[in-house]
Amino acid sequence: MSKWWARPLFWFFRRREGKLALIDEGGASRLVDGCAPDEVKLTEGMAPIATGRRREPVERLLSEPGPVPPRRSKPQRKDVRKTSGAFQVPPPGLAERHRAAGRGGSEFKLAWLDSPVPLVLVVRFHGSGPNQADLVQGVRKWTLLRREDRGRTVVPLPVRDSEGVHLLIETRANWSAWVQAGDTVPVIEARYASSGSFVLRYLDGPARFHMEHQARGAFSVTELTPEFEQGPRILSGNGRAAATGELAEPALLHVRAEGDWQITVTPR
Repeated sequence: MSKWWARPLFWFFRRREGKLALIDEGGASRLVDGCAPDEVKLTEGMAPIATGRRREPVERLLSEPGPVPPRRSKPQRKDVRKTSGAFQVPPPGLAERHRAAGRGGSEFKLAWLDSPVPLVLVVRFHGSGPNQADLVQGVRKWTLLRREDRGRTVVPLPVRDSEGVHLLIETRANWSAWVQAGDTVPVIEARYASSGSFVLRYLDGPARFHMEHQARGAFSVTELTPEFEQGPRILSGNGRAAATGELAEPALLHVRAEGDWQITVTPR
């Protein structure tokens, strides 16, 4: 009877439930029991201890792997080709009392423009921020634009019961601001692309409006009343998304957005 210390090393370990496949040099395979030391040997490219063989190719029998799911690629951001030319500089011949420009923080008033139609206000920052523009009316204050980089905002001005358009600018960059008549804003035909708050004119008949937004935050297109008050909402959404709405007749439109956007018009 052999001594206990003469037993092979693997005798001291509990056998595993799984089997190992030993591949012979000729390519044939056979099942053998496996234990913890066997598993160590396998990780080193050796045969199980029970076989007493030298280095041989060994592999573990595994269940058939399921189909590998395809890698999901990150959605690529679409580059919006912005429509150029609008609200870059004040309209030609605009008097100084209706426009202002400077560098750094400032508080001032722009005189109302004598126009038969309501006005739009344009504020531009020409350098890195933080940049902020606020519209002040009495004790109330509305933030029109807050950005860390250069940017521009265009907003309708329905209220005309004060001495002027009171603005508060907070920045270290160059800036410019002015008012212009609402009937001078750009006309949208088949497509228009820009960023941030904007005012457009639509001059045709019934159409479907499709807007794509390329930033976080809410976005919308609202019809303006003749007094430039907010009218019916045509479409709205949130984040990097798209939305569609219908418009029945010519209108002035207020676009609200946090980033780049594109609007496509399809006649009905």
